[in-house]
Amino acid sequence: MKISEPPDACKRLVEETSPLVGNNVSVVLAKESGCDLHTKVVNAKEAGFKCIIIMSNSETATAMAVQLKERLRIHIYKIKVSFIGYRDGQALKESETW
Repeated sequence: MKISEPPDACKRLVEETSPLVGNNVSVVLAKESGCDLHTKVVNAKEAGFKCIIIMSNSETATAMAVQLKERLRIHIYKIKVSFIGYRDGQALKESETW
């Protein structure tokens, strides 16, 4: 798992964020704010990730999850999208598995 750079994944992800060659890193963590979900998903997909985890700005991951459900058909992206609350996102960032 990698932390998105830029953190909100609203622009093309920088080289250091790209999945590692020969490694199983295919998940990127991005902040919820900054732009719409479509932009985040497309940027992660174009960088080669198989999954993007969107970290909410609050304790619950509801705002973008609702946007996804009502406005987007995620299967067209061929990338998995998950949502987590702020506290869980911080725990992921601080874990030794990064």
